[in-house]
Amino acid sequence: MQDGHKELERIILQIPPIYRHAVKLLLKLPEPAIPFFLVRKFPAFEGIFYGILMPLFIFASGILTLWLFPVTSLALGFPLNILITLLIPTTILIIFVRVQLQRTIDFWRAAQESQAEWKISKTASELKELFKKQQRSDRSKC
Repeated sequence: MQDGHKELERIILQIPPIYRHAVKLLLKLPEPAIPFFLVRKFPAFEGIFYGILMPLFIFASGILTLWLFPVTSLALGFPLNILITLLIPTTILIIFVRVQLQRTIDFWRAAQESQAEWKISKTASELKELFKKQQRSDRSKC
């Protein structure tokens, strides 16, 4: 676990200084995930959740936000109505940013570990040999 923590600190140090505190704060939030026992018993549940339920939830939260604004405007004063109305979209935005941050960190780790070396001349010679073999096989079939 220490190696992962050190690697995460190394990745955070590569982020521009203005964003480091925000990244550290976002990483302290729990990562939203579907419980593994649901996904293991019902593998299609994850697709249904992300393909159908999440868009419906986001649409319903948008409708709720549009309904909340006039209701809170009538019941409460100016600053409170906007704060209460923006609570749901802000929460969704924070969850989205947290998930995207984790995906970006995972992608960065994978890109740093692979360090693929491209030898174009070697690849081109292999491709030429492959074409020659294919031409020979095409001639032999005729």
